[in-house]
Amino acid sequence: MKFVDLNELKVRKEYNAAELTIDLGKADDLFDLSFSQFKQLIDGLFADIKQEDVEGNGVIFAVEVAGCETPDDFEYIVDQAVDAIIRNNTTKKRRDREYRLGMPQNLREVHCNQLPLQNAVNYKCKFDVFTIRIDDVEKGWSYVIAD
Repeated sequence: MKFVDLNELKVRKEYNAAELTIDLGKADDLFDLSFSQFKQLIDGLFADIKQEDVEGNGVIFAVEVAGCETPDDFEYIVDQAVDAIIRNNTTKKRRDREYRLGMPQNLREVHCNQLPLQNAVNYKCKFDVFTIRIDDVEKGWSYVIAD
């Protein structure tokens, strides 16, 4: 599986990773939430888990949702979840390297909104090597951020 590596600023393959599961429940319950409410659903995952507590060289954020009616519904959930996970993973402490105004070329293949990822490049993260996989457990639809 491919992972975003924010230390090396590239996408790389990793075979030894820990999986953290986020169950969002039914899709119908998510459509009326604002982004901040959606982000709060994911906040709990980051409250107690630290890099030192996770075994492996990377983290797979495995998001499960059920009951998206259409591919557009699934895409909406994907966009919200990916942004929320990246924003929750990013701290407010600057990295000890040159501040980047643009996205590094090696990370342009990552499938997500570029602004949260650019902030993750410039600020320290709780998990520097990660991927995000989102599955609709009923429909069988799947999305991976760096595949």
